[in-house]
Amino acid sequence: MIIKAGGYEENYNGDGVHPQNYDIHKMNFDTYETERITTFNLYSLSSLQVTDDGKYLMYSLYNGEDIIQRLNLKNKKVETIMPGPEYESGAGDKPIAGSPALSPDGSTIVFSDVATTSDNGTFQYEVFTMKANGENVEQVTNFQEHVTEPAFFPNGEELLVTVDQNFAGGHPDYEYWRVSKKGGERKEIIIEIPE
Repeated sequence: MIIKAGGYEENYNGDGVHPQNYDIHKMNFDTYETERITTFNLYSLSSLQVTDDGKYLMYSLYNGEDIIQRLNLKNKKVETIMPGPEYESGAGDKPIAGSPALSPDGSTIVFSDVATTSDNGTFQYEVFTMKANGENVEQVTNFQEHVTEPAFFPNGEELLVTVDQNFAGGHPDYEYWRVSKKGGERKEIIIEIPE
């Protein structure tokens, strides 16, 4: 599955073009032929992921608010999945639910959202988990920084998260951490890049 723009539009300030009318396509990797499977024509579409059993396709979009949806690939029925009404985002009324990712078995969704605000007013993002129906939202991390891009390891019990130690600054300062799904354990991953 891939995300493909339906066209391009000139930016309002005249400094180039930007893609528009995003939809989901199925690609044959042998022939590179694509087949359009949705007709959403969305402004924003990301976080595409198929369950291991191939039954559901999860994605996120922005339509005045951040939304997570799941498409049943057999009957094309779309279901919106958002944190339950008991969940309260640190950003205000509606959760941001950024960078959602699905567990390998499809039962859990992990996402990034504002947990608190720092003393100088900067949003501090943390990682949360919830069941695939939006219930049982739990905060997993407590870095008090900008934690985003969570992804499950294949075992489904651990997450890889990105922490930006300089979120409000001009240049990002990324760290990568391996975190247990319940948040009790964490270990920094050091990546040595040869010169």
